[in-house]
Amino acid sequence: MDNLLLTGVVAVVVAGAAMLVAILSARQRNVDYRIQRVAALGDAQFVRSLSGLVRMKFSASNRIALLKNGEEAFPAMFAAVRGAQSSITFENYVYWSGRIGYEFANLLADKARQGIGVHVIVDWAGSLTMDRESLRLMKQSGVEVHFYHRPRFGGLHRLNHRTHRRELVVDGRVGFTGGIGFADQWSGDCAKHCRRDNHYRIEGPLVGDMQAVFMKTG
Repeated sequence: MDNLLLTGVVAVVVAGAAMLVAILSARQRNVDYRIQRVAALGDAQFVRSLSGLVRMKFSASNRIALLKNGEEAFPAMFAAVRGAQSSITFENYVYWSGRIGYEFANLLADKARQGIGVHVIVDWAGSLTMDRESLRLMKQSGVEVHFYHRPRFGGLHRLNHRTHRRELVVDGRVGFTGGIGFADQWSGDCAKHCRRDNHYRIEGPLVGDMQAVFMKTG
């Protein structure tokens, strides 16, 4: 009986391992397509092709301001959130424990207590070191927090499917996006020891597209 049980366990383990290997080694279908004509940057065809590639229409009349490193980006984002009147949507791949993360969590919690809708998506893998106190504070204050792609049974083949988006939209009118993660490593002017990245403050039709992208994240 013991041998039969052991054989069954081994069979299940072997079958599971074989299935995992098959999933991870599955090849994507290659598409052999040659571009007939390379459009110049000013051609309408270039705009149409790129729009189809990113699945989003190009928009005009946007106002975009460059924010260099955390020294400029964090104060601008914090100020926008403090002035929020109706809604805040925030999505980021990186949210680590530390001063920046805790202060931002406090600010979001404060806005939620004021009755403003605050919606947060952080990547599960990118927020593994997130301060538990920050999470508790946000949830208890009414902030809607969602962890993107938590590991689950049957979803191992999508384990590396992460959200690398880094965007913040306030009141549907002003947006921020770029390369900065919410961690102390991005703070400062990066003259010595920190991660150097640009971020952008955006006003105009593009902000609505950013909001739509947030709504599609699941």
